[in-house]
Amino acid sequence: MTYYMTVENGAANRYTATVIGWPNCVAEGQTREEAIDRVKQRFTERLKQVEIVPIEVESPHPEPTIANTEHPWARFAGMYQTNPLFDEVLDSIQAYRRAIDKDEIAV
Repeated sequence: MTYYMTVENGAANRYTATVIGWPNCVAEGQTREEAIDRVKQRFTERLKQVEIVPIEVESPHPEPTIANTEHPWARFAGMYQTNPLFDEVLDSIQAYRRAIDKDEIAV
């Protein structure tokens, strides 16, 4: 398994190594390597004494539900289809999109 640690250079050139997420798994050394070796030893010993067990906890908050499953824009779909200018507007939109696509290809 891979665990991560922080290594800090403290006062008087003392290094402190701490395994992230494991409180009380800290070691010091006069060199960076010494601090890392010591925390690795301490962490290995600690892992021999513990068991990592997954647990399921029921949330006190209910699962969110969606009251309205209809898409919010669905009621507007097709509302201008009977407008006499509808086809003209669609042609204008298509021409505009083609012009934009043409400009993007040129770049």
